Amino acid sequence: MRFDLQLKRGEDRGQNFGSLFEVPTVDGSVIGAGFQGVYNTYHRTDRHVLQFFKRPGSGGRNFETQTLPRSTDLAGTYLFDVDGSVYSSSEDVRRWDSSSQRWVVDPSDARERMRLGSSLLSFTGGSATCDGVSLLSAPDRGIYHRFFYAHGHLFFYHTYWAEQSGYRLHTTDDEGFSKLYACPWRPKDGLVDLTQAKVITVPVVGEVPFSYGQYKEEVLTCSNIGGVYVFDGESWRTIVEPEIDTSYQVYSMMNFYDRLLLAQYPTGQLFEYAGTEVSLIGGWPPVMEGVSTQAREAQTMAIYGGELYVGVWPWGELWRLNPDSREWTFVRRMISQPPATDKTNHPYEEESAAAGLVANQWGQRVTSLVPHGAGMLISTSA
Repeated sequence: MRFDLQLKRGEDRGQNFGSLFEVPTVDGSVIGAGFQGVYNTYHRTDRHVLQFFKRPGSGGRNFETQTLPRSTDLAGTYLFDVDGSVYSSSEDVRRWDSSSQRWVVDPSDARERMRLGSSLLSFTGGSATCDGVSLLSAPDRGIYHRFFYAHGHLFFYHTYWAEQSGYRLHTTDDEGFSKLYACPWRPKDGLVDLTQAKVITVPVVGEVPFSYGQYKEEVLTCSNIGGVYVFDGESWRTIVEPEIDTSYQVYSMMNFYDRLLLAQYPTGQLFEYAGTEVSLIGGWPPVMEGVSTQAREAQTMAIYGGELYVGVWPWGELWRLNPDSREWTFVRRMISQPPATDKTNHPYEEESAAAGLVANQWGQRVTSLVPHGAGMLISTSA
């Protein structure tokens, strides 16, 4: 079977490029190709990586798992990829060298990187650069952070605590604020012109996102207080209001066919957005047998082999959805100890209590899912 395609992506404005094709075969399998559009807890998967796959119609697959050398002595790390390389972000940044099978310290400490045309955007702490040149001057007060670029706009939050601590409703800017910016910008523009930005003051001081996403020409972000905000290219609107006393956090957003998926805490399930509202998809993914159904967090998503993968906290679960059969398959726990139980919500609750820690301190995360070559790199934390 042979496919000839000519792809014209046009100007790179930070958009997701989506699927190229899916074709059924006579044996019931599906052959396809496409580009991922996913953002997992601080890191966006490289939009330029083209995946080819053959997906069995039966949903059955055989996996081989290889444990790689540790990239850090800490209890967790996050992965990101750019230009064909995979990096680990913890106390420093390290690049996976497949030839030597080891992690090599990277000379750059940039924790978020994105290829935009021939330019490289880097976001670290309160700075945003394009090919090493700063895009923003520091604000008079507070900090710019949690950057994202899509549809010709640079997005970020501006937080000012006003020498106070703790989340609180916004009253006046002098008492603290969190603002959300959408700034039109192209690499040829040099510095970002903040006078052209579309800015909203979000309701809670300290709101900050774990993920961004795109749906058609819109950009979504969800704060750690549960505010879901949508930018349509001209203005912002709020589709979920934040509530200080209600847990609602989205750790991952990913394009999946005709909708945007959002991975949420505390349901541990996926929500969907198709242009109007965010709604729960019940049972996506299921719950591993023998553990509590409470206080769960769907944290990571990826497309690999033409199928949807989801990592779930607090038991380090990895789930797989075959889009043809619409059936979920439990792949495995990514951390094998302690034995699963439904007597507590989280692993090691008794040990955490004895040490004076919060009950969920040793919850087990699948922090990253990064397809790379013929495999997929998976990172964890505990």
